[in-house]
Order: sequence, then C-alpha cells, then structure tokens
Amino acid sequence: MFPIEGLQDGFEVISPETTIALALDDTTIFTDGSSRGNPGPGGWGALVVEEKGTHVKELGGREDRTTNNRMEIKAALEGLRHSSSDSKILVNTDSKYLINSITLWIKGWKKNGWKTKTKEDVANRDLWEEMHEACEKRTIEWNYVGGHVGILGNERCDHIATAFADEMDISLYDGPLAAYDLPNVLDVSRDEMKAVAKKSSSAKKSGPA
Repeated sequence: MFPIEGLQDGFEVISPETTIALALDDTTIFTDGSSRGNPGPGGWGALVVEEKGTHVKELGGREDRTTNNRMEIKAALEGLRHSSSDSKILVNTDSKYLINSITLWIKGWKKNGWKTKTKEDVANRDLWEEMHEACEKRTIEWNYVGGHVGILGNERCDHIATAFADEMDISLYDGPLAAYDLPNVLDVSRDEMKAVAKKSSSAKKSGPA
C-alpha cells in the first residue's frame, strides 16, 4: 500500500459527490509540489484519472535547484500534458498561488508582456507561458483542496513530490483504477481529525493575537 500521511474553504470548492460525478465522464487531476529549501532541490507529483474514471497514471519529476511554486506549476502542467485534449478537466491542487495565477492573473501578465502590475518580470515566466499554451481551447476547472488533511489524491502527490525531491526510489502506477492501491482516490472528503490537527498546529505557530 502507498504511505498516506494526511476540503477546506477555498477557491470554487466542489462537493465530493460532484467531483466524483465529473470524473466518471471526464478527467480528474491531482497535483502537488515540494522543495527542500526555497530555492533548493525539489520534486513534483501528479495523478491523472481518465477514461471514464477507469485508468490512473502517476507522474513525477525533480529539479536540482528550484522553488515550491515552480514545482506546483510543473505538476499541473505535466498533468495537463498527459490528459486527453478533448476532455473536460478538473484540477485539484493545494496551491492558491497556482489557482490565482491561472484564473486571475495570467491573461493580464501576457497582455502586459509578462510584466506584473508593478512592471516587474513575472516569476516563473517560462512555465507560465507553457501553461498558457497548455490551457488554450480546453475546458479546465481549478479546485482548491487543503493540503495534509487526508485527501487521498493530494496525499499521494505529496508523497511522489517529496520522494523525487529527496531522490528516493518510488514506483509510479499506470493502469486500471480497479487494481490501484487507492481505489477511492476520487473521493475528496477530508479527514476531519487531520484537518483539526493541522488547524491547531497553525494556531500554535502563529501565537496569540
């Protein structure tokens, strides 16, 4: 079995029932990125479920010197590249940077010659140009899911990303969902105990108001 270590309010949250219904007809992607230092060695992981929800393909890779944001973008980009171009796609990610960039900012960046509103160069421009091209003429919905709250697809991508960042051996699955170690991977219900633990940990780090 895969080691799994851990939805909260966020961007266009979709109910688990709706997500599963969409996946049965279209393509569902989970993504995550990781870096050991910022910058530092990093990895990315993506999980693509398509063919009417019957086929799973895991993807992963690494860079020797990168950032967490770059790995988040790379994971989504590779997930899209390995998806059918004519399918409706649901991308689940725990990166608000990724969602905001692709849904709110990227058109403005491109229009302004890949400059921000403050006239600075857009960070990770090379990947955003590739992402813009990958998203053109495709129907894609971007869904925010909490990280480390027990969502199976997100947890598996996190494990893939960190394994590549640490240069650990890891087997990537490519085959039928029925034979996959996480047959309920399309369920985006969170583990409430892990969600509470995460919230408590965040509160302790931030300290009293």
